[in-house]
Amino acid sequence: MYAEKQLKLFLESREDLEPIVKSCVLMIPDRVFYYPEIEQGTMNTYQMDIQELVRQARSSCDKDTFAGLFVLQQDYERDLRQLVTLKRRLLIFGILMQSKKKQREVVLKLCAEHRLYKRLLARRESFRK
Repeated sequence: MYAEKQLKLFLESREDLEPIVKSCVLMIPDRVFYYPEIEQGTMNTYQMDIQELVRQARSSCDKDTFAGLFVLQQDYERDLRQLVTLKRRLLIFGILMQSKKKQREVVLKLCAEHRLYKRLLARRESFRK
């Protein structure tokens, strides 16, 4: 409760909220940005292919299968990182398009949802000019 009040006061005292918004969004865990794409289309196909290769690798102990599995997992993780990066940028852009009051509300809401109050307050000095 104390951290929430401190953050609210800090946000009200700041005129430029862009660095705070960016830091807040970057602190949100990656897994939040996976859905619904992870359960659809390409990502779902990746998951099924990885499961199949794991099954094949365990039964055959073939080095080529293990190599293919490694490459497929790297591709999957790269696509997940790209998805997260895109969604983070869209979220930051969407927040910054709002009024200052709405930006403060959204930052407070994100901090409440992801328990970021103390982490954001710990970076308070980096937001000063």
